[in-house]
Amino acid sequence: MNNRATITKIAELANVSIGTVDRAVNDRPGINDETKRRILAIAKEYNYKPNKLSRYLARHRTIRIGTILLPLQSHFQKDVLASVQKQSIELKDFGVEVDIYCQDHLSPLDQVKKLDFYRMSNYDAIAIEPIEHPDVVSAMAKLHQAKIPVVTFNTDIRDSKRLCFIGQDLIKSGKIAAELLGKFIGNSGSIYVLHGYKHLIAHQQRLKGFISVIKSDFPEIKICRIDESMDNEDIAYSKTFETLRDDPAIKGIYVVATGSTGACRAIETLGKSRQIRVVCNDIVPETVNFIERGIIDATILQDPQTQGTLPLKILFDLVADGVQPTKEYYYTCTDVLTKYML
Repeated sequence: MNNRATITKIAELANVSIGTVDRAVNDRPGINDETKRRILAIAKEYNYKPNKLSRYLARHRTIRIGTILLPLQSHFQKDVLASVQKQSIELKDFGVEVDIYCQDHLSPLDQVKKLDFYRMSNYDAIAIEPIEHPDVVSAMAKLHQAKIPVVTFNTDIRDSKRLCFIGQDLIKSGKIAAELLGKFIGNSGSIYVLHGYKHLIAHQQRLKGFISVIKSDFPEIKICRIDESMDNEDIAYSKTFETLRDDPAIKGIYVVATGSTGACRAIETLGKSRQIRVVCNDIVPETVNFIERGIIDATILQDPQTQGTLPLKILFDLVADGVQPTKEYYYTCTDVLTKYML
């Protein structure tokens, strides 16, 4: 396996864009002396050599990378998209064209059509947030046969021959949530779980990790109900409202994916703000508001910026420089955020 430093690695270490690294190592204008010295020192330390192949590709043909994103129903997805767009602009100077496709709704058939389009159009590489479905697996297998590398991010897919996964350690995230909520409610009582999509491995794995710790560490806690919110805040509101209204004994809620805003609105509507403990995922303006007001007790982060940029960096290094990923799983953070950590 080739572990040598790439231009994207030097950029990461120097905390600059790859365009800035390119100007430094190739002695081009548009960079200040101090930044140039710092980049060259890092490049020397890591024995970085500008790759002739990547410069040739940039001059002689376009590298085309296709990306497929899930529907933009959440702030998290919008943050991922913004990071993909930012990285796409940065790679443009290196002859890379990134096609960004955002689904209107969760549809395996839609993903298959787009994957087939990329394959038949001879794209160089693909990054996808996949839906767990046999037809998506089959479409990805065809890309593998065509020697078109695919990476998954945010959510993974089984038996797909994808190159690697970039995203949160999802089972670990669910386990952390269970530990937090179990302790918050005093190790016993009834809790409600608001699921996202049953067809996304990301949500399945968080739920799996959560349930495993509740069973092993908190035998006196009962999961009274699990509902699917479809990553829709209005559905999250109505499901949570009905559940809390009908079962006043519930002491805690775990929000697996998008839905914390709707759940918290339901808690407020029912006047239970000081009675229900809530653990959720991600940090968006609404989440901050509910944390500050003491309605959300903790949220678990997953770094949408890295999930948007790293897939493109990995694929660029592979196509332009022939550098394989160094591991199968690139896990982002599972940091916990509470009120006084804001």
